[in-house]
Amino acid sequence: MAATLVSHKNVPIGQTHPIHYWEVADAAALNVLAPLAGEELRLALNLEDSSFHLLTSRSPVTWSAVGAGVEGPQGERGMQGPSGGEQGIQGSTGPAGATGPKGSQGDTGPTGSAGADGATVWTEMTQAAYDAITPDSAVFYIIVG
Repeated sequence: MAATLVSHKNVPIGQTHPIHYWEVADAAALNVLAPLAGEELRLALNLEDSSFHLLTSRSPVTWSAVGAGVEGPQGERGMQGPSGGEQGIQGSTGPAGATGPKGSQGDTGPTGSAGADGATVWTEMTQAAYDAITPDSAVFYIIVG
């Protein structure tokens, strides 16, 4: 099917004409349409899916779908349905929140038992040898045998 040209000269006086300039049977017919000079920015109607296409260039021939990807404003919210219906499935867990501030310092722990008297040197000896010396408080003595 060839493109049908819609023009003012084809519209009787006192009547209106459609917004499109061409009517094509389908996308294939749109792609082989050969617009003339000066016909840029005119609309074609694809009769197969009722879509409009704007001629944006003749060289190369480029059509842009009109209204493609454009959403209108959100409509009004509908009425609340009756209560008592089944509960829907639970949604997934959301992301973890930010780490909170550091808490206050805890109580002081119990005091430990007294340690050694500061001895840093040790030696082994028999009881008889120990009895024969004057012990040094900085030495740890290990009595053997």
